[in-house]
Amino acid sequence: MSTTTITPSLGMNAYTSTPSSSGNAHKGLAALPLRRQRLLGIAILWLILAVMIAINAFQSRALLYTEREQRMVTAVDIAISTLEHFHQLAEQGQLSNQEAQRQAFNTLRDVRFGEEDNYLFAFNDSLHILAHPKREVGEDVSQVKDPEGTLIFQTMLENTQATGSGFTEYFSNFARGGDAQPQVRAYSAAFTPWDAYVASSVFVGDVSSTILKQLIESVLVGILAGALVTLAFWGMVSLILRRLGGEPDYAASVVSRIAQGDLTAPVILQQNDTNSLLYDIRHMRDKLRDSMQEIQTTSAAVDHNAADIAEGNQELSSRTEQQAAALQQTSSSMEEVTATVRQTADR
Repeated sequence: MSTTTITPSLGMNAYTSTPSSSGNAHKGLAALPLRRQRLLGIAILWLILAVMIAINAFQSRALLYTEREQRMVTAVDIAISTLEHFHQLAEQGQLSNQEAQRQAFNTLRDVRFGEEDNYLFAFNDSLHILAHPKREVGEDVSQVKDPEGTLIFQTMLENTQATGSGFTEYFSNFARGGDAQPQVRAYSAAFTPWDAYVASSVFVGDVSSTILKQLIESVLVGILAGALVTLAFWGMVSLILRRLGGEPDYAASVVSRIAQGDLTAPVILQQNDTNSLLYDIRHMRDKLRDSMQEIQTTSAAVDHNAADIAEGNQELSSRTEQQAAALQQTSSSMEEVTATVRQTADR
């Protein structure tokens, strides 16, 4: 009688997977441990945040320049429209030309706009003031220079005569805040019927300081938001790691070894870990190993009993053969007795 012995593989020989074959299955970012992925994700988050703050600062600077420039252009355009209105009144005979100019330039002189009380001024092509809240009418400004030596009004005139309007940048002779020579940007437009040039200017030297203040506010808000997102992301990944009990790749390698029959695969747990996935895997491995050892013990017992049964069968077979021989001998003796009796009866 043949028997079969079930022998589970409890040694390391059953684990045939190599690190190289496992590494080939994971490429790129997925090959990094989850803890490193967490750090990489946080680094990318802060990098994106820094780029967004820088882009926002750049766009805010451009927007602030555009806003101030547009405000100035709009004011000058309105001033030109005002001059046209009074010019039409003079053309219609409702006002004399001299009176129309006086009222128009007085109106311009009193105009204020913007948060910094920007004003309008006018001059003619001989560079004499026609309207200015801080200069006398008729004042010669042909030699007015900025700290760099630029003829301010002469440059305005040249920039305007070419196309009818234009921008001019120069430095102010008056300190503003902490800037001893703040940068100024002016816009001027020509009103040819009266040989007049209307202009306005705004300070742009403080744009950088304004943007710096906004940048500091954005950085503080960004740091706060980044810190909150970092804490949330860090906590979420930490919770996943705690629930797994370790790196996902490590858990996968342990399960792979157990699936291939290696029930001696070590399962390293964190201190006081009693409810992680790795803890459950180790518990499963222990149960499987106990079950396989029990099956192995039972199989050995079955083999031993089967051997005893085979030996008993052999002994029974031998006795049966002996009894058959005795019966055959008895049968022969009976035949001899029968023959003797017959011979006796015949006599």
